[in-house]
Amino acid sequence: MAGKQQKIMNGGWRGGPVPYGYRTVNKELVVEKSEAEIVSLIYNLYSKEDASLRGVCDYLDRHGYQREYRGKMTHFNDRFIAAMLDNPIYCGKYIHNKRAKVNKEICYIDGIHEPIVSAELWDCVHEKRKQCIKCEKVWDKDRVSLLTGVVKCPVCGDGMVHVVSRSVNKNHGGMYKSVHGYVCPNKGKHRYKICPFSRSYNQEKVDAAVYELIGRIGTLSSFNKMLEKEFDNDELKRYQEELKDIRKQIYCKESEKSRIGLKLDNLDVLDDDYISKYEEFENEIDSIYDDLTELENLMDTITDKISRLEKGAMAEEHIRKILANFQNIFDKMDCHEKKEFYQNLIERIDVFPDKREDRRIIKSITFKFPIVYNNKGKKEMGENDRFVYKLDCAKIGMTKAESHASYAMIKEYVMEKYGLKIHSLYIAQIKRKFGLIERQNYNPELFKE
Repeated sequence: MAGKQQKIMNGGWRGGPVPYGYRTVNKELVVEKSEAEIVSLIYNLYSKEDASLRGVCDYLDRHGYQREYRGKMTHFNDRFIAAMLDNPIYCGKYIHNKRAKVNKEICYIDGIHEPIVSAELWDCVHEKRKQCIKCEKVWDKDRVSLLTGVVKCPVCGDGMVHVVSRSVNKNHGGMYKSVHGYVCPNKGKHRYKICPFSRSYNQEKVDAAVYELIGRIGTLSSFNKMLEKEFDNDELKRYQEELKDIRKQIYCKESEKSRIGLKLDNLDVLDDDYISKYEEFENEIDSIYDDLTELENLMDTITDKISRLEKGAMAEEHIRKILANFQNIFDKMDCHEKKEFYQNLIERIDVFPDKREDRRIIKSITFKFPIVYNNKGKKEMGENDRFVYKLDCAKIGMTKAESHASYAMIKEYVMEKYGLKIHSLYIAQIKRKFGLIERQNYNPELFKE
């Protein structure tokens, strides 16, 4: 570590992912001319007064510039260009202590590699980047989209993001109620990656439906059967028998390897067939080593499953406690805690692409319940430390949130059935007459006498 630190302080390459525009030769950075030309072009384009990241992306896209990523050619995006513009390595410097766990002063070290852009151009771009401060959130500052990234686009499969619709009340002034939704992030985002799916899903309905479905899951027979099967004692006995059989196979392979090894040692070097016999025995030993590696990997997998099943009773109880106390615990969380809870509990939420006659929105929910073997739990969990269950929402009853009729739906129904055009005020009066819950008035000051 001291040698590496000294190399960094001397301006040498510290290792890690090689920046675009460079290659490593003898553990030092060397300029890749074809890529360096594109880096220089990006810096010059962005240094112009009216240039932006999106504008640079569009220019590169129009002129057919691409980069290699994981063996395939792909387009430049604004995130990649932003990281490039913020990296001082292109002007011949390294940044030190940027990610230090303790508070240390960030410093720049002159590198021994060849710079691609001049220090003056980098300083110009760096000052412009400093001015690109992210706008503060003005509307609904305390609001958090709970299922961002968890709800998946039914066409491209990417995690959906938050979108909000606001409109001005031209009749009375002020703003109408903000409508929050989930929408595909690739909807017209990039020229080279456009998702044709443009529908947005009402966040209020989706969040409420997911909340209700999690509260129901503990009562479903399919879930309880799968949970019991996951931690079944009969399965534990079967795995224990398999483990014994694998150990026997390993013992036999080790004995066979020793036997062939003795034959190999006893070969006569002066024998005419020495080379052919030696190669034959070597091939047999290599084959045995391959078999042993496969058996040992299988034994590790089964041993891990046995360990999980032996502790399964406690893990099953923990999952049932999560579901039994879900609503009481969830209601006491703040928005950020709720979002983190959903991110840890839900793998993905699939939605129906089209509006259905029964008004269902949620198609299925894939849960990833954490398996905890002790009261403290685990800080890091792998795939084997999760109990995965996919809930097919079409096989259970519809949630209240999905079956709730909006004012627009009521108007459409009345127009279709009776041919009457009704006002929202009429619907509100009927709801008040029959004691139905009315929503908050978002412009109360406009109607005060």
